[in-house]
Formats: sequence, C-alpha cells, structure tokens
Amino acid sequence: MSFTLETAREQLASSLLDARSLFGEDGSAAQGAALDNHLRAAAADFNRVRPRIEPFELTLIADQADYPAPAGALRFHLAEMVDANALFEPYDPRRQPQVPLPLLIRTSTGRSWRFRPVPTQRLISALGCRYRYTAIVAHVLADDANDTTFADADLPLLVMRAQVESLRALAIRNAHKPFTTRDPSYGQTRNSTPAALAQMTLDAWEVQVREGFRS
Repeated sequence: MSFTLETAREQLASSLLDARSLFGEDGSAAQGAALDNHLRAAAADFNRVRPRIEPFELTLIADQADYPAPAGALRFHLAEMVDANALFEPYDPRRQPQVPLPLLIRTSTGRSWRFRPVPTQRLISALGCRYRYTAIVAHVLADDANDTTFADADLPLLVMRAQVESLRALAIRNAHKPFTTRDPSYGQTRNSTPAALAQMTLDAWEVQVREGFRS
C-alpha cells in the first residue's frame, strides 16, 4: 500500500506554512489545484532522476514494425533477445547480425513501439517470437493508493520536490515587485529569494534522491 494524492497534498500544504495561503484559502479548490500541479510536476521529475523500470512482453510478427506500447511508457530500456543472441558463436547460423530494438513514437491511435530493423521470419525462427523487454514508465501519483507507484518512503522526497515548484510559482508571482533581503554576514543584497530557495531545495533534493536510488 502506498500513499495517495490527497495525502501528498496535505503534506505539501503543511510544509509551506503560511505561504500556502498565497495559492488560495486553506482547503479551497484553487489551492488544491495549485498544489496538485506542483506535486504532478514533482512526480514527473522523478522519471528523470529515479526512473521506474518495468518488465513487459510482446509477440513479434514477421515484417511488422509497429506494436502497442504500454501505458505511461517513456522509453525503451533493455531486451532479453539481445543477450540471447549474444550467446551464439559468431559462426552459428542462428546468430543474427542485428536484433530489432524499439523506438517510442506517437501515432494517430496513441504511442507505439517502432522496431528497427523490422523483425523478419528468419530472426523469429532463430530467436523466437516472444520479445521480453524492460521499459522506463512514468511514475503515477493517484487518488487511489493502489494506483500510486511511489513507495511510502518516497513521500518526503516527493513533497520536497513539489516545494521547488511552489517556490518557483511564488517567485513568478512576485516578479513584478521589489523584493530584497540582506546577507546577515556581509550586508549584501540578494534578489529573488523564492527563486534562490527553489534552486537550493532542488540541489538538495537531487543529492538525496540519487543517493536513495544507488542504495
């Protein structure tokens, strides 16, 4: 069981303290919509730093290039057929000069995999028609915890990344206003504090999320 969009929204609102009122009254539809947008942007950025890799399988058909891609697919990762082909000796007639690899494309019916080179009957006879592969798939933050793809331990990191979006929104909101603070040590003026805090928070988040991905 994971957390829901509502849980993440409540955590984000709490973390913003009084600044959350700038996105609307507490609990209002306007505030909720703004914070949800920040959380969805945060979830999307996880795809860049901590990708979600899932296994899939499709059936190759001779001379067919296009195949349906799974929902949320972002890009191809690895294929078992490549490793299987590498096990054959160079002189083995079953070894293929090139194993087809898919590229994600947009069509009139949605996203599809387009294989290059196009699978042939010779390749299918040698390596089979079952194409097992892994793909990078978009993270999901949903109203139903069963549909959310984040682990419970990711909630603080998701909220931290969403804070970056909130700070950026505050920086844009105040862009037309004179806004300065002074460095307590040197008395030097710093401009665009929300934007500076956004960058500092993003830098700290990058370190934490990458360390968690490697461990």
